[in-house]
Amino acid sequence: MSYQIPLLTAGDLDQFPDDGKRREIIAGELYVTPAPAKPHQQLAGHLYVVPYNAVVLNELGEVYFAPVDVRFSESDQVLPDLVVLLHERRGIYRGNTVYGAPDIVVEILSPSNRSVDLVE
Repeated sequence: MSYQIPLLTAGDLDQFPDDGKRREIIAGELYVTPAPAKPHQQLAGHLYVVPYNAVVLNELGEVYFAPVDVRFSESDQVLPDLVVLLHERRGIYRGNTVYGAPDIVVEILSPSNRSVDLVE
């Protein structure tokens, strides 16, 4: 007898505890990573300045940093490190979720998530 594990959906993410871990669903599969380490956070802070200066200061859009859910489909929801939304597309950010592809997505590779981020 074989068993098929059901694919998770973005709605399933709401059922997990708020314990500081990053949970993403890619192709219906759950990926859990710990909160980013200090070097990761420092780099994210430095990287935020670049799109902020180009986008926000020129009144072209907004820059957001994690945690921001980005839902590509019901079975694909991720938490990128930085998200840029130009003003004409700001309507795709509703509540705490961006529905669809942002104008720019930045993901910092860490030893704990490098293989998933490069492949998935």
